[in-house]
Amino acid sequence: MKSQYEKKRLITFDRIKIKSNYKYLLDTKVKFNEMFHSRSGEKTGLFYSSKDDINIPYNLYIAVSYVKQTLTLEFSSKILKENYPDLISRDTIKKCLTNINQLNICNIDVDSILSNGVVTSVDITYDADLILNDNLLDALNSQVNNYRRFKWTHYNNEGITFTKDVKSKDCTETITLYNKEKEICTSHNKNFLNSLSQPQQIMDYFKGKTRFEITLDTPKKIMNYLN
Repeated sequence: MKSQYEKKRLITFDRIKIKSNYKYLLDTKVKFNEMFHSRSGEKTGLFYSSKDDINIPYNLYIAVSYVKQTLTLEFSSKILKENYPDLISRDTIKKCLTNINQLNICNIDVDSILSNGVVTSVDITYDADLILNDNLLDALNSQVNNYRRFKWTHYNNEGITFTKDVKSKDCTETITLYNKEKEICTSHNKNFLNSLSQPQQIMDYFKGKTRFEITLDTPKKIMNYLN
């Protein structure tokens, strides 16, 4: 199985957060959680989280703020289901939003979100044909330990995360490398794989692959890195 984006080299994301006008949430089909002002008791918004929904086996967050008049959407590239290896990109973002409408959770105005939405946080992602073995991890640990501006931590026993050691959030840099072949077969992905018509194709695609992820969690970082 080949991802169509391996050759195109588009910028791709495993996670994305988009803010747009709250009116682009056209209606809800399930009960959303309500948010209230702590003092006045006035309703300030609504939100849905897939963490509370056993039927959605991947991260999906939908929230409306009446105060800020915003709609926030945050989701994983697993929303693409069988096309998960393609990740989120300019070519797949409309499919991601369309798939949200097909979940019977709510209806969103896909075209308006694409036209007027602002991306506020992403995980830039690249899946490389590389075996992340102990020797490579030891070499990475050794190099970073000699470089005081970065800290490192183990990532789920299958990889490593480097973080730039600075106080300002806008200057923080985080990159994670991990064995995607092993990670896709772990228990927390079981329900996602079971929801697919051909899960073996997904597992086969990630054989021998290491995933690289860079977290850009502010609009300023996104503009600095991607403009």
